[in-house]
Amino acid sequence: MLSERLVPDGPWGNYGSQMITAERVNVVRLARSVGCNLLPVKWAHVLERARLTFQGMRVDQGEQQVLRDTIARLESEQARPRDPALPEIDDRCFADWLGEVPATVREFWEDWSQGLANASISEISLYAALCLWGEQRVSPWSSTAVAHHDLGDCVVGGGTGELGRLLGEALGEGLVTSAEVLECAPGEGGYRIRLGCAGGEHDSRQVREVLAGAVICALPAPVAVQVNRWLPPGKAEALSAVRYGRFLVTPIWVAPASERHRWPHAESYREGQTYALPAFPLRTPDDPELHGACYQSWLNDRDAGAVWQDGDESIRCGVRAAFLRRFPEYEERIVHIGIKRWPHGLPKLSPGRLKGSAQLVAAVEGMHFCGDYSGIANLEEASRSGERAAGEVTGAVRAAVSP
Repeated sequence: MLSERLVPDGPWGNYGSQMITAERVNVVRLARSVGCNLLPVKWAHVLERARLTFQGMRVDQGEQQVLRDTIARLESEQARPRDPALPEIDDRCFADWLGEVPATVREFWEDWSQGLANASISEISLYAALCLWGEQRVSPWSSTAVAHHDLGDCVVGGGTGELGRLLGEALGEGLVTSAEVLECAPGEGGYRIRLGCAGGEHDSRQVREVLAGAVICALPAPVAVQVNRWLPPGKAEALSAVRYGRFLVTPIWVAPASERHRWPHAESYREGQTYALPAFPLRTPDDPELHGACYQSWLNDRDAGAVWQDGDESIRCGVRAAFLRRFPEYEERIVHIGIKRWPHGLPKLSPGRLKGSAQLVAAVEGMHFCGDYSGIANLEEASRSGERAAGEVTGAVRAAVSP
């Protein structure tokens, strides 16, 4: 939930979560409880529609029928509720389930999987595909009733980071931010946690130690293992097995029509390389001609990996070229292109993940676990997993003090 404005009250850019869709009821409840400004938008599943459009342009009539057949097969699977941990669902790779299909049909599903699962079709299970196809997003079964909030698709005014900021304010002065957890180890009466805090001399970190009776660990799974080197082998192995897809996020700020900006001397970039989704379907809601705008732009794991090690300016030039192919009228209005690399962008719902899910979220003594790997990786599941872990701690404390 990281956001940025270049100027106060100007267009915001999101480096993480972009939009709150209609089934994110818990997120909306939390946002309203702390006074977030939620703005309804008319972008319902626009990313999926854009992918369908662009992929459909490359599929001939015969192959379109094959594509429709694979969609019908997937929806038939969604309509038959059963234990999702069954080997034919949890252990089965989605690419294997598709079987032999034309290259263009496989490419459609590959792009779809990169867009919603941030992973290749060979890296996700059939369970993952059932959860992500269509409007479910929270269940593999289309017969499951899915609650919706009353706003429809919406964005957070000021950027999704405002939700994090306001939640932090609601927690009060005890909250420590801009600190990196260096180590967490069992100590007398609980845990000793070493933090690297900003604000030292010459911007160096100051190491601070915190004592805790209980801990909620919401770090990405591999980082949780690095920080908690004392974890039992079974727990450490389960966390280490979670694989993540990368995100490279490059929001693009555009000035109002009344302003002109000269782009600095361009560095070279990779010709023919994908630097952004071609449609640029998401932007801040205000009129870009009057107020300017920020267009959201990012790369999923496959394309992010191709330019991950390139310099920032080379990436910016590639993003700018891709953006101007879609919006040539903005050539003298691009103010800035941000860059954020997320090495732990989204955990991949790999084959076999469901069988290990209980071990992933199981508490170990006074440490409780939550986060993006707890279930279907999205903002809704993250919020629910945090509340679950908080409830575990609360229950443990009450049990300890009850007579």
